[in-house]
Order: sequence, then structure tokens, then C-alpha cells
Amino acid sequence: MGVLDWSIVIILNGGTILYGLYLSRGVRSSADWFLAGRQLPWWLIGLSMYATAIDSGDLVADSGGTYTMGLSVMVANWVGVVGGWVLAGFFVFLPMYRIGVYTNAEYLEARFGATVRVLCAFVQVQYRTLVLAIIGTSVFLTLSWSVAGTRRPPGPSSSASPSSPLSIPPSAACVQWLLRTRCNSSS
Repeated sequence: MGVLDWSIVIILNGGTILYGLYLSRGVRSSADWFLAGRQLPWWLIGLSMYATAIDSGDLVADSGGTYTMGLSVMVANWVGVVGGWVLAGFFVFLPMYRIGVYTNAEYLEARFGATVRVLCAFVQVQYRTLVLAIIGTSVFLTLSWSVAGTRRPPGPSSSASPSSPLSIPPSAACVQWLLRTRCNSSS
């Protein structure tokens, strides 16, 4: 990355941090932090929780699953998302909001005790570690396939022929195209 790239990164991140520090002047308690002082409507808090729970990994997995297995993956996912969030909204989030707990860990401690809270925290750490390992492996494989220019993943289980459209992941094909376009335009 050049000086211009680093300048853009520093300006954008620095601006975000400064704006956050400016807005944090009014934060006095955990209710202020997690629920904006209980001044936001319920539906906005629900959208915030939904946006927090859905990340780019879900979008990539859904797209990849739909690409390889068909539209039924996307339909099943949306039915599960709508049904799950409606049930969670009425039977988990609203009761949590009403009794004054703001995190899953606080809810588990209030309902089942401190031991369950610690156990849940341990499980969450393990889960997040696994997710980071999967992301790191995916990035490595995508870049290694793209840079090496192979048409299919290496290994004994790859039975797809080099001309098969499923022999290279879509993300790797996109990275290959970008690398070729950038290299050809710079020369």
C-alpha cells in the first residue's frame, strides 16, 4: 500500500474513533451503552441486534450454498431467519429488555447462575476461535488458488475436471480476474 492508501485508512479510522469519542460523552451506565439510554424504539433495537448477528460470513455462505445446491438453500435460510427472529424477539429479547439485562451472559446468569454464564463465555470463545480459523483458512485457500493459477483445489478429493465450472470457487475466480486485470492494466 502506498502513502495515499495509508492516508485514507488513517483518516477514515481516525474519524470514526474521534466521532465515537465525541458521542461517548453522554454514556454513564451500561444501559446508556447497550440501549442508548432506553431512548430508542424497540424496532430499532431489534434491527440493530439483527445487523449484529448477521455478518459477511453468513452472506458468503448463503451465496455459496445457493450456487452449489440451488435456491432451496436461500429459501430455507429466509424461512429460518424470519421464524427464528420472531420467536426470539417475543420470547427472548423482549423479556430481557423488560427485566433490565443487556447481554446474553447477564441473562444466563440471572436465569441459571454464574456457573452457566462462565460456561457460556467459554463456549463463545471457542466458537469465535473456530470462526476465525475458518475465515483464515478460506482466505489462504482462495489466495493460494488465485495466485497459483490452478483451476481446481489441490488434493486427492478433487474429482472435478479442470474445465468444470465448479472446479474453482467463485471467490477464487473473482480474485484471479482482478489480479489479471490489474496486472494487465499496469504493464
